[in-house]
Amino acid sequence: MFSAPTLLAALGDAHGEIGSPVMAAVLHERIAEALQAVKDSSRKSFAADASFEAALGPAFRTADAAATAVLAELALPAASSARPQLLGAAEQAGTAYAKAAGIAYRPVRNRGTIGGSLAHADPAADWVSALTAMGASVVLAGPAGRRTVPMDGFILGVFETDLQPGEVIAEVRVPAFSPAARWGYYKVCRKTGEFSHATGAVLLDPPRGVARAVIGAVSGPPLVIDDPAVFTDPARRDALAADRLAGSSIAGDPAAIRTHMVALARAIAQVVP
Repeated sequence: MFSAPTLLAALGDAHGEIGSPVMAAVLHERIAEALQAVKDSSRKSFAADASFEAALGPAFRTADAAATAVLAELALPAASSARPQLLGAAEQAGTAYAKAAGIAYRPVRNRGTIGGSLAHADPAADWVSALTAMGASVVLAGPAGRRTVPMDGFILGVFETDLQPGEVIAEVRVPAFSPAARWGYYKVCRKTGEFSHATGAVLLDPPRGVARAVIGAVSGPPLVIDDPAVFTDPARRDALAADRLAGSSIAGDPAAIRTHMVALARAIAQVVP
């Protein structure tokens, strides 16, 4: 039995990716005549450690995330003293994962995986923005062992990640929300299931000291704003967003900048009406 990193090294220039939402389209349209898909499904499901941090295996599908009941099935005894805390966090996290139900179309959700989406690194992909806002980290496995990279350092550009030759995504780790956490997500697209033209994703979790806003689908890495003022001061929010967008690839497009600012404002409105 060969590990995925070993197979990648043997295949040379192969692309290690499980269930990217665009994989089927790429093959169907013959954009890529040969695509080597290496599957490492050693952890394909949802689990949590003692700190309630979720570990999503590389083959964890978007459809699995959409079925939010899985968040309450974390293998803790029903009588565990930690159960109430866990379920409180799961209730709020479920709101975030429920956004998966609006990703693409059912066949894509049934086959596409979170690991594949992140490895593909399309800036408009929902998981790229959502997991950045959640403060997730990506665990990479390769010939030199394992290393953990925060999401805001993993996506480097358009279809560009911090994956090194021979590495694959082993798991995605998502910090547990507190019961007081609030989540907002809004994307602009012409029809349901389409890739986003502008994305706003926000997480407000005061007990953990988290007040994060993310602007996604900017033809580059998601833009992160860690400032509580974005939730309380609209003028400050717009100034911070405009400043970040001014340094992005859409800096010269006033209409695109406005669209992204509106997406962010509407995501925040889901948290702070």
